Amino acid sequence: MKKTNNILKLSSLIAAATIGATISTQAATYTWTGGAGTGNWAGAADVPNWDSDPTAPTFDNTADIKIAGTTQLNQIVRVSVTIKSLEFTSTNLGATTVGMVALSGTTARNLTFSADSGNSTLTIDAASTGDKTFNNLGFVQLSSNLDIVHNGADKLVFDADIRGGGNISLTGTGTTEFSDNNTYIGNTTIGTGSTLNLLGGSQMAFSIGATGVNNGFFGAGILSLNGDLRLNLSGAGTTVGDSWNLVDIANLDETFGASFVVASSIAAVDFNESAGVWSINENGVDYEFSESTGNLSVVPEPGTYALLGGLLALGYVMVRRRR
Repeated sequence: MKKTNNILKLSSLIAAATIGATISTQAATYTWTGGAGTGNWAGAADVPNWDSDPTAPTFDNTADIKIAGTTQLNQIVRVSVTIKSLEFTSTNLGATTVGMVALSGTTARNLTFSADSGNSTLTIDAASTGDKTFNNLGFVQLSSNLDIVHNGADKLVFDADIRGGGNISLTGTGTTEFSDNNTYIGNTTIGTGSTLNLLGGSQMAFSIGATGVNNGFFGAGILSLNGDLRLNLSGAGTTVGDSWNLVDIANLDETFGASFVVASSIAAVDFNESAGVWSINENGVDYEFSESTGNLSVVPEPGTYALLGGLLALGYVMVRRRR
């Protein structure tokens, strides 16, 4: 009987430990109050900026961050942090920035979106007002896919690099702007009603692999392209007829602006453009991107066309002579 009791006690302890571990990994929500008057996210003196005061937030892949109110909206990530989600709530009224730089002003700090399960989210509630901007020296890292749900009347601006391998999905009625040099190589999907502007001077990275293997712009929303598409062709297919859909022309409402450019990230040169067709010779073959189709393709070299034309002409002459 004593042995049975010991087994029951041990089972109870294991169960309690399991429950405790489960609870410890559940998502924690931290709401910005700005009570410290510093604008800083993390630091011993900044704890009163959060509703968890006097306990400091734990920034990890279970942390749900909510920006509320109208106090200290010029915010700064002084140390690199990881979060699961970020929401600009309906009470967040006024332009809000999230800068990513150390106190020195010269060292970058980064904001990583990483979810313990599922996707990370970035939400702007419909009643929230003012532009929401990520800027300064650091970058936004996608360790998970990021779902952006933007229903605000003003803009969401990434004036900072977006990096990583995650996908970005845009839904809602809001407008999002990319204004820096983005190197993330996931897909960007723009849902119906959403708008994405790639501003002049900004860049988007594309990783081109075997035929049909690439990241790109997809969806049924509005896409305005005024920046650079930087194509990494180092692993791209080289067979004539290989193709990659970079921009989903069939479904997107897209515009190619006056400052739009297609460039090679390896050769570090722009493609040559003529009537909306961008071309370059790399890997020993010719690549063309067409604005009318949104496709990149491997095409025959001009000399091949000339040879084919000559053969056709010769064949025609021979047929005429036989007659």
